[in-house]
Amino acid sequence: MIRQFIYDKKHPFIERYDKFESNIKDAIKKDKELLTFEKVQLVFFSSSKNHFYLTCINLEEPSVDAIDNMNSVAMLKRAYRDAPEELKLLFSRYLMTVNNKSALSLEGVEPDRVIMKWRTRDNHVDCGVFCMCHMETYMGDKKVNWDCGLPKESKEQQNVLNNLRIKYLTEILLSDANILRSKDISQTEKFAQKSNEEIQALIKKRDGK
Repeated sequence: MIRQFIYDKKHPFIERYDKFESNIKDAIKKDKELLTFEKVQLVFFSSSKNHFYLTCINLEEPSVDAIDNMNSVAMLKRAYRDAPEELKLLFSRYLMTVNNKSALSLEGVEPDRVIMKWRTRDNHVDCGVFCMCHMETYMGDKKVNWDCGLPKESKEQQNVLNNLRIKYLTEILLSDANILRSKDISQTEKFAQKSNEEIQALIKKRDGK
């Protein structure tokens, strides 16, 4: 989704909505059952300019939650500008067009920010890994029971994040949705056959040494 365009109020709402609707339909490949979101509880949208975080829309409560690994002390509106609010308005408009029962109740919801014990102040590189971990483990219970498996910010947390990075990368590369899967596997097999000397030579060539 062209995120900055849909949030940019310099463009008329209808233009931003048309782009939003088009991207929703492309993302779910025009599956008629999914298009209505009737059997869906949680909808995740990733947002990024220089940092990835999630906006989770819970259609059952309803609620709109910013889920971010960064432990910002800024107020929600100052931290994310109007992104969660604009996303809520765009999505509720979409739900109206497909006659989803949650459309009207969602419109009046105030976006909130989920406070997690594993949020970070000094980690500025793993936001994508945090996002995937949050999408994998968040089930809508932000108050008490959510535990994504990450400890507080520490060396131990970094070790867990490193392992998750390997896990997610492997799953992405080996997924049937990866159109380059066969090529990636072939190149990996060829690389595995190289000697240590050949690998060191490749590293030096890469680093310009």
